[in-house]
Amino acid sequence: MINIDKHISYWQSGAAKDFGVAEQLIRLGKIRHGLFFLQLTLEKILKAHVCRNSGDIASRLHNLTRLAELSGITFQ
Repeated sequence: MINIDKHISYWQSGAAKDFGVAEQLIRLGKIRHGLFFLQLTLEKILKAHVCRNSGDIASRLHNLTRLAELSGITFQ
């Protein structure tokens, strides 16, 4: 049986770490690299929501638009 809470925690933890790296890179003036880590942060946040809403392991997708659709989050 899949432990969804464990998967959600994994994605949340990874997102928090990547966000910290993004902040450091941006402070150092490495904007392009910081934005890349922000993209990784968003991807991991969306994957945590996909796990929560589907009750299953998140897809191996990297497409943020598709992950947002799968996450169940509505953007207005």
